Amino acid sequence: MRLKKLEKTDSAALVELMNICFGKSVDVENPGRHFADDKYWKNAWGFEVDGRLVAAHVCHDIEVKIRDRVFPASFVLHTVTLPSFRRQGLTRRFFLDDLARERSRGRRLIFLEPFSDSLFKKFGFEFAFNSFCMEFPSEALREFPVNRDFQLIDGKVRDNALLESFCSRYFDERMKFSRYNDARAPGVFSWRRHFGRDKTVSLAIDGNSRPVGMMVSEQKSRTLVVELMLFELLEALECLGEYLRRFMSQVDFVRISNVPEDFPFFLLMETRCSQKNCCKIAKTSPIMGRIVDLEGLLKGLVHGERNTSIVLGIEDSLVPENDASFAITRSGVEKTRQTPEIKMKQCDLLTLLTGSRSVFELYREKKISLQHTVEASWQCTEIPDLLKLLARLFPRRLTGWNYL
Repeated sequence: MRLKKLEKTDSAALVELMNICFGKSVDVENPGRHFADDKYWKNAWGFEVDGRLVAAHVCHDIEVKIRDRVFPASFVLHTVTLPSFRRQGLTRRFFLDDLARERSRGRRLIFLEPFSDSLFKKFGFEFAFNSFCMEFPSEALREFPVNRDFQLIDGKVRDNALLESFCSRYFDERMKFSRYNDARAPGVFSWRRHFGRDKTVSLAIDGNSRPVGMMVSEQKSRTLVVELMLFELLEALECLGEYLRRFMSQVDFVRISNVPEDFPFFLLMETRCSQKNCCKIAKTSPIMGRIVDLEGLLKGLVHGERNTSIVLGIEDSLVPENDASFAITRSGVEKTRQTPEIKMKQCDLLTLLTGSRSVFELYREKKISLQHTVEASWQCTEIPDLLKLLARLFPRRLTGWNYL
């Protein structure tokens, strides 16, 4: 078995592998524009046996916003193995190589959409953000006021250079103004995710010809599935809501996926429908992550906090550089040989740093331990002063994930 760097010439072999494993029917001769882009093959690896590709692993670079600061990270696009070669440690080898390689490249984190929660937890991954999905009858949509200061444009991006330009511009601006944990991917990967043949993009444009809201949708049977719904202004949300109403005669339900915790669902629906509980809202966990370079991540998040002195002891069995104690002081962050005052696993620290879990939640669930304090009971209502200090550094935040 040989590990090799995959190149564009391996496109047919990779498509064949994915078709077998994912039950797809992608045309080997015309698999899609992303396979023809050099960026797709920048970080693609595979195992071959007797010249046949039996496993593949494809990642790409992203920028991810954590607590309003942008970090270089990596996103796993595919990890795929022929059924006859599974349970031989190939996925583990891919991820161990990934951790070392991405750390050497200056990446701080790795993210993925899991096909098996338990598998990726073995590699130190944990759900990193909180998001929700909403489904409601199309007749529940309320009427929206006409605002002539906003224009709505829609279409298939693959056929519209203006739409593609607007989308790219909006994604770039979103990384600057968004208060959520958005991630910006290279254009070829945004195209693959959002701009397929069956997907329609709708944009709310203000009076200055600036995109201030965006929606990506696809009709599946009698349901309109909205995979991305972003807005900067409530007027933009109303503009997109009015667009949804235009489908009332052809769909029975609207499903809006992957929205943040404070998404204003109630602004989309008739009051009477809200009172009848016809809207179904469920928590989803689409993204898992793990820390690759903990010291670099902490230094990016903490910039000399006044009157702060904490020594964190972090457990990470796969990345020796993360398995250490870190002193957070008014001077910044540095590794130390001091005895840790607070101990926790890398995967639990990730949820604290992204803001999806609070210090109190982690402490009560015994995912944080202290050197000199009795562990918390489930009924505790107070936390030690040392943890209050940690909570001030990394408070719970409204999180969300958008792959831009």
